Amino acid sequence: MAMKPPHKIDANLYGSRCQLEEIADLFKAPKSTSMEGILRGALAVVGGVNGVDVKTWSDDISSLIAACGAACTMIEQYQKDCVGEVETLLKTFLPQGFRASVVTYFRERSEQRYAAEQAQLLSSGGTIQAKFDLLWKQQLERRQSLVNIGNVTGTHKAFIKYIGGVPQCLLDFIKTVNDENGPMEEMRATYGPYQYELTTLINRTRQLCALLYGTVTIINKAKSLPKQTVTSLLTLVATKTPVALRTLQQVQQSLSNFYKLLVEILRHSPFFLTKADIDALTAKKGAPITVVVSTNQSVRVPVKTGDSVSWEFTTDKDIKFRVSTETTNGETVVVPLALVNSHEAPVKGSHDAAEDGSVHLFWDNSYSWFSSKNLTYRVSHTEKDKPAEGTPAEAQPTAEEAAAAASVVGEGGEISQEKMKEFADMIDAAPAPAPK
Repeated sequence: MAMKPPHKIDANLYGSRCQLEEIADLFKAPKSTSMEGILRGALAVVGGVNGVDVKTWSDDISSLIAACGAACTMIEQYQKDCVGEVETLLKTFLPQGFRASVVTYFRERSEQRYAAEQAQLLSSGGTIQAKFDLLWKQQLERRQSLVNIGNVTGTHKAFIKYIGGVPQCLLDFIKTVNDENGPMEEMRATYGPYQYELTTLINRTRQLCALLYGTVTIINKAKSLPKQTVTSLLTLVATKTPVALRTLQQVQQSLSNFYKLLVEILRHSPFFLTKADIDALTAKKGAPITVVVSTNQSVRVPVKTGDSVSWEFTTDKDIKFRVSTETTNGETVVVPLALVNSHEAPVKGSHDAAEDGSVHLFWDNSYSWFSSKNLTYRVSHTEKDKPAEGTPAEAQPTAEEAAAAASVVGEGGEISQEKMKEFADMIDAAPAPAPK
């Protein structure tokens, strides 16, 4: 049965891995050995069929299983690379002691529990589909933990922000990471369609392989079938197995190129802010960013109704600039794309959000084939009835928050294991989202 690709990219990744493992499972030994015997017996019944060779079919099946395994490994490695990029980003904000204790504590605690759940499923004879249903459930729990961290309050917020050193803008990022119009939506909208094509191709190959498996099962009754029917079925298996193999080899190559691209995009995407980016945004004068020839630079700021976003930037040469808002109602242009002389005087502006969504600032240097531009910008996000990020009021904890943060560490500056466990229990206790 045809499967419609899921909306979220990572759901496609788990779904594709599941389909590939199911394809390989159809033909793994001892099934393949039994199928070879069935084909040889059928050929003997009909006296041979031109172009049908069991040895060639067996070699194709071995290559098909190998292609499934390689494609699965590529998808899994891409998922690990994405996790690595996020962990590397988070660690840039954290002091070494915090990094060595809290991050490790959280990861080991959750991953040990997940590994135990997976082992229990496998030992009970769970299906491949059940395995990936569990993996997807665990992935949603990981993402929900990020949301929970972004939403922490009181002592735990002080723990994260002032001892951990994690800025509010990063907390805003992780607490909206699951939203339909969250910070990952731009990447999904741009690169999701190609992933959907790959998911669909894998699904259709899974259907073809199921058809081949079923055909061999029918051939097993060769002695009770007309010889012409058996000949047609043998020809179908011999001609369509290479089609499935070539398709999977094509998928394997496409996955390799596509995921290398996605990791680079994730690493350099404007919504994937590093500590240097944050420092540039919150400093009085941002650190220069080079917008190379024929490329662009953008910043997307999630906002709620009543929030205000202001910007100021300079360049060493002219550049095109545009501001728009994105909401559930679509995109609205605030500042049309136009060439600005930001090398002569700073360009300033602001926008008050009329509804929930995001403000997208876009610097375009695609028209220039020879000149890179040095861009220095500051973007401030003022929540309704709150001071702007980067101001002294936001940068410093209140007396209560400072006291709460201090209670988490011991006299020697080490992090209290009791508090760490308390915080982890609070994060784990939040309800996980239902699979979508």
